This record gives sequence, C-alpha cells and structure tokens, in this order.
Amino acid sequence: MDETEEALSSKSSQASEELQNPHSPYKRPSNQFAQDAAIESLEKLELKALEMKTHEIGYPCNNAFNLDPLIEWWQKSTLSKMLLNDAGDPRNGKTNYLTCHEYEIEILKYFADLFKLPFEETWGYVTNSGTGGNEHGLYLGRERMKEFGKPVLYSSEEAHYSIQSLARLLDIEHIIIESYPTGEMDYFDLKEKILPDRPAIFSLSIGSTFKGAIDNIDHITKTVKEAKLPGAHYHADAALFGGYLSFIEDEGAPKLNFSERPYDSIAVSGHKFFGSPVPLGVFLTRRSYLAAMQKDYIEYIRGYNTTIPCSRSSLNTLILWWTLATTPNAAFKLEAKQILENAKYLHECLVDKGIQSWVSPYSNVVYFTKPSEEICKKWGLATVTCKFNGPLAHVITMQHVDRDVIDAFIGEMVGM
Repeated sequence: MDETEEALSSKSSQASEELQNPHSPYKRPSNQFAQDAAIESLEKLELKALEMKTHEIGYPCNNAFNLDPLIEWWQKSTLSKMLLNDAGDPRNGKTNYLTCHEYEIEILKYFADLFKLPFEETWGYVTNSGTGGNEHGLYLGRERMKEFGKPVLYSSEEAHYSIQSLARLLDIEHIIIESYPTGEMDYFDLKEKILPDRPAIFSLSIGSTFKGAIDNIDHITKTVKEAKLPGAHYHADAALFGGYLSFIEDEGAPKLNFSERPYDSIAVSGHKFFGSPVPLGVFLTRRSYLAAMQKDYIEYIRGYNTTIPCSRSSLNTLILWWTLATTPNAAFKLEAKQILENAKYLHECLVDKGIQSWVSPYSNVVYFTKPSEEICKKWGLATVTCKFNGPLAHVITMQHVDRDVIDAFIGEMVGM
C-alpha cells in the first residue's frame, strides 16, 4: 500500500469511528483528491466564463452586478452552513422553521410600489425564474376564469416559448395570435380569433423575447369589451422590461401601473436588469384573488398551499433583497437610461454600416440581419428566421454592453 492509499484508508477509518460514536458531531468525510479534481474542472469553467463575459451580448443577463460584500459575509456566516427554505406563503408568518420571508416581504413591497399597487392589496413571492411567475399567472387566470366557463389563453406568436409549454402543462386551450413585423401582437388578428362566449387569459409580452415589443393592454381590453367576453385575466410577462420601465423618466414611456391599467398579475426576472449569478424572479398579483388559490390547508406548514413550488431558495431571496436594499433608485434610473441610449447607438452604428437593423421604442433589444456563424458564436447571439425579415440576430444592451463592447462588435461585423 503506497502513502496515498494509506492516507485514504486512515481517513476512512477515522470517519467510520466518528459515525459509530453517537456523541461525536458528525462531519461528512471528504476526499481531498476528488476535491482537487473538482476544483480543476471548475477552473476550466471559469476560463470559459472569463472568455465569454464581455462577449455575452445576445441574451438578457446583466453581467455588471457586484455581490462581493454579500458573498464575503455569507461565507463567514452560519447561514452558509444550514438550510434556509422559503417554503409557503411569505405573508403567513406562522412557520416554525427558518425562512427569509421577512426579506421576501421587503421585496414584494418594493415591486408593489414600483407597479403602483398598494401593498395591502398585493400578494406574491420570489420565484426561481420569470417562467415560474408566468406559470403562476396562467394558473391563477385559469382558476379565476373557470367560474365563467372553460378559459382560453391568448398570446402572440412572439411570446416567450414558456407560454406554449405552460398552456400544455396547465391544460389550457391556447390560441396564438399573429404579430406585426415589430413583434407586437396583431390586434386585428386577435379580433378575428377571439371567442366571445369563452372567458380569456391574456399573456401580454412586455418586451417580446426576440424583438423587444410591448403588447398594448388598452387595445386588448378594447377588443374584450367589443366581444363582450364573460371574463378576462391579464397577465404581464415582463421578465426583462419589468425591471427597467418604471425607472425611465419619460412621460411617454409605457408604465406597468396596476392602478391605471387592469393588469391582474405580473412576472419579472431578477437576474436580468437587476443582476444575479443565478436565475430568480418575482410574481405579483392582487391579494383579492388569493381565494382562487387557497384550496388546501397544510397543517405542518401552518398555511394554505398557495405557492406552486413548495421549497424555495432563500438565497435567491437574499440576493435580490440585497441588490434592492443597497442600490439607490437613482442608480437604476441611470442604468435604464444608459441601456436605452446604448441600444440607439448600436442601431445607428449598424444602419450607418449598411446593415439592416431595428429597435422598438423604449427597448434595449436591437435586432438585425444575421451575421456569420462565427460572429454569432463568438458574441453569443441568439438567432431566428423571421417571416418578415428573414434570418435575424439580436443584441440586448444590458449594463455590461457598453460603448467599447459595441464598437468592438461593430468592428467585427463590418470586417466579416
């Protein structure tokens, strides 16, 4: 037996003795050689991340966040050595296990204020993604509308792909409405396809996935009134734009204002505009709708089963809470202004170089004629084949996509 095998055997024997001693605090044994190999593997992933970080411009992730103070504190904290689980309704307040519900409530207050919904009239929770919020929005719509008959879901063909999969998962009949070339819902097609004798669920794209278009709730409600539907639920899929629209200091900017518009629920991503190393999101709705979801009382969590996920990440809650609590609104306003200015700058640069390009008002999504596969791969560009414009790619000018990055990208586009 060589020295390495002897060391492993000794550690194994020691761990076995500790397991057999009921008075010894248990510490899971570890294999140093396996740990070294795991670290080596992770370092390769880090090299790939370093290579991609400034070139990742085709997806709506904010790579300019800074959580160093939180992570440094977390590493030294007892919280990093035990489970935190935000199971259940954050406003329940009756749990006996450790949660971060009090921080989750602060997040809900923040977004309720952002969307002009009085907090006492608000209900929601932190989700694991924007899709998690979409799922709850459509589920709530189904439960609310079924008293009027079997509901139908309407969304545009430019809606996020999660809407189609969620419709199948929730067993909701789904009618897809065509879009204009800009990516906005075609309201004439909606008028043709809407079923007047059935209640409706609308998933409005507040920043469509590829073209950054905004579906107009006023046009949709007008069609609903004309068709005399028995009921309607309006869900806003605001994964990206829900983060920054409220910080735009322009009277003409579309507002996600629950006091002025009949929005019933909204899903927002936390890892996009606000920034996070892991996906997370927020779901909000009107508290008066809670009865539609309070089906079963679960004794051991001391509350009703109102959230779709049971166990939820408290770390997600703390990451978003930290970002909102430590960042002044003035900084978010500046970032919102900069990402829109950079979108305009990129669009103008592309047009100036003879490349077809489009950008919608108040959008940081710039789409253009698809470049070479080499360019798409290097810069992490998402691509689609558009029935109006042919093969397209897009850039989303998030906070890390500054003028230097744009200039470098344009330089390679022109030289392709």
